[in-house]
Amino acid sequence: MFIEELEVDNGQARIDIAFIGTHLDGVEIKSPQDNLSRLPSQSEAFSRYFEYVLLVADHGFIPEAEKIVPDWWGLTSIQSMDQGVRFRQVRRPKQNPSMDIEALVGLLWKEELLSLVHQLIGTLPCKRSPKRELRNMLMIIPDTKLLLRRTVELMTRRTDWRAVPLSTVTG
Repeated sequence: MFIEELEVDNGQARIDIAFIGTHLDGVEIKSPQDNLSRLPSQSEAFSRYFEYVLLVADHGFIPEAEKIVPDWWGLTSIQSMDQGVRFRQVRRPKQNPSMDIEALVGLLWKEELLSLVHQLIGTLPCKRSPKRELRNMLMIIPDTKLLLRRTVELMTRRTDWRAVPLSTVTG
């Protein structure tokens, strides 16, 4: 599933495209009309949520971007040419070595949190439990990889995204 403009950090940052499948991957795009002024804060935010991140940027931005984003981020250069656009892979994305599982779980909706607590802890929490309490219950689970996979799996099951899924726009 592709989601355009997925908000993270309580709406403080928005990644251009999120791919939600077996992993939660993000793509940030910087055209020649952009600048890199927000990239440091975006880099910090996106590095908490995404397993893989790819920055696709105008070729002129790549040297500065390499200094800003972590070395596990992928980098792809775009250059306009007479015969079209040239893409060049500068660096392949690697798996995020330090995801913030609590931040990722924070992307779940309350119904999803209730379901996940029930699945992984075995108790059916009160439906009136605040999201914060439900997230805290999940943070005691020692198997963070399981928690990560189940969180991403729940996100793939959503049918009523608040953002517009690209898959519905592009057919």
